[in-house]
Amino acid sequence: MNLFDSLLAWLVSVIGVATGVAYIPQAMRIWKPGSSDEVSILTYLLSFGGQIVYFVY
Repeated sequence: MNLFDSLLAWLVSVIGVATGVAYIPQAMRIWKPGSSDEVSILTYLLSFGGQIVYFVY
């Protein structure tokens, strides 16, 4: 495997983990007050973008 493939595989792995972890702060925002009023749409958009990158890879 050449250097580019190794870096790409590492980057996609990091994006995959970050996409999964991104939902934890949102879940805490919903769980503590019991309301979903403060859920950030930006977090979901970034997570969706990460999933698209992971899918394209």
